[in-house]
Amino acid sequence: MTSYCSAIVMLFAASLSFAHATQKLIPYKDARTGLYGLKTPKGKRIIPAQFQRVTESGADETLIPVIKDGTYYRMDLNGNLKFESVFYDNGWDYYEEGLARFLKDGKVGFHDKKGNIVIPPSYDFAKYFEKGVAIVCNGCWAYYPQSPKWRPLSSGHNITIQEAYLDITGGKWGAINLKGEIVVPIECTTAEEVAEKLKPQG
Repeated sequence: MTSYCSAIVMLFAASLSFAHATQKLIPYKDARTGLYGLKTPKGKRIIPAQFQRVTESGADETLIPVIKDGTYYRMDLNGNLKFESVFYDNGWDYYEEGLARFLKDGKVGFHDKKGNIVIPPSYDFAKYFEKGVAIVCNGCWAYYPQSPKWRPLSSGHNITIQEAYLDITGGKWGAINLKGEIVVPIECTTAEEVAEKLKPQG
């Protein structure tokens, strides 16, 4: 009987957790700190106010874009900061062909709209996907006259506009497909060389 009751309690707790993870959450602002958290439509606060900004996710997305301590993240509905998003076009990286870029330990990978890692973080730089391929490089850097070797990608907005749109140079370049398979060996010296190899032959 005891084990049966325990199983019922565990099932009830799991159902509550699932309800929090699937229901629509809306931002609220803490008047004292000016930070944002998330609550249910009925007003129950689920995630404490700790973010500088919270943005609504798309209808088919399960992750919520947030900014915490100047860094752009995508967070799940339980408040876990799942991905450190690549900062792109003054915001979170776009989903292109179903995948968005994220950073971990200085490397870039791709995740889908459900929060699954599709391509592990393995590259110093990766362009967004276009027509099923993304150009990538290792050993490359961003060139800027005032800081000749700069990290190729960032997850924060504490950089200047000039630094956010730098030329990526150096290293070895190649291309991957949506499964992460290498379609152009990572041995080219420029992104332009990779683009030439991707052009239809004949």
